[in-house]
Amino acid sequence: MIALTSNNKTSTQKMMMNKGLVLSLAGVLLAPLAVLHAAPDARPIVGAIRWDAWYGGSVCKEVELSLGQPKYHFRLPWFARVSGNGAVNINGDSQATMEQEISYAAQAGLNYWAIVDYWNEAPAMHIALNRYLAAKDKKGLRYCFVEEGGRLDKVGTHGWRRLVEHFRQPDYQTVLDGRPLLFVF
Repeated sequence: MIALTSNNKTSTQKMMMNKGLVLSLAGVLLAPLAVLHAAPDARPIVGAIRWDAWYGGSVCKEVELSLGQPKYHFRLPWFARVSGNGAVNINGDSQATMEQEISYAAQAGLNYWAIVDYWNEAPAMHIALNRYLAAKDKKGLRYCFVEEGGRLDKVGTHGWRRLVEHFRQPDYQTVLDGRPLLFVF
């Protein structure tokens, strides 16, 4: 093996280094020109991760307890109620609430919601997804999934059929010429 130092570089090696430097520099200098070729109304696709512990079940009860202290009331969802004795009630399980959430998200400029997929582990955590899917007017708001690698391992390959069914839905968020957007952690 030949050690490369500044003293024994061949002319071919120097040329290759110079060519790489020129290409890198060209990429940096030309990248801003890509903006000129973008559609005038192009804007980035913007989404928000949903955390759906507002819809009933034991998780919702725990959230009501943890946000029950007055110092945490600012974190309550817009539909929560605080009773006279300070108890918190969070119940977003209605189609009307979901329709309003869709309106708020669309007005805020969101393109999609990234919904954590709990598969069969926590049925109450799918209430919001089911309400969203049942909405008649989604106002252009799409959805995609956030998957946990451990859950995907548990469901195995038979779970992919279910994911592909979602990927084919017209309201599932796509990117890069129609590819389904899927977050995995």
